[in-house]
Amino acid sequence: MAPSQNRFVLSNLPIAVNLSKYEKTLCFFTLFESDFVNMTLGDYSWVKIANSKTLLFIVASGIILIEHKIFDSKKETTKVAILKIWPVYYISSIQILLQT
Repeated sequence: MAPSQNRFVLSNLPIAVNLSKYEKTLCFFTLFESDFVNMTLGDYSWVKIANSKTLLFIVASGIILIEHKIFDSKKETTKVAILKIWPVYYISSIQILLQT
C-alpha cells in the first residue's frame, strides 16, 4: 500500500501522516509561510481558533516536514526521521501562537 493510502507508515523511511480524513475534527494551522515545503493558495474557508473572537481566513493549504530524532534504547542508536504532515492550513492573520 502506498504511503498516501496509510495514515502512518512505520519503516526506516520518513513517517507520513495524511490528516485529510480528519479535516473536520483535527486541523493544523501555521502563520509562517516558511513552514511549508509545498503550499497551494486558495479560497479555503473561515475558522475560529481557541483564542480568537473573530473568524480567520485560511489563505492556503500545504505540507510541512518536521525533523526529529528517534532513540533505540536496545541498540543504543539514534536516527533522524522526518514527519510529513498534511493538510496544514496557512492563516496569516493569527497573532498569538498556541502550543498543543
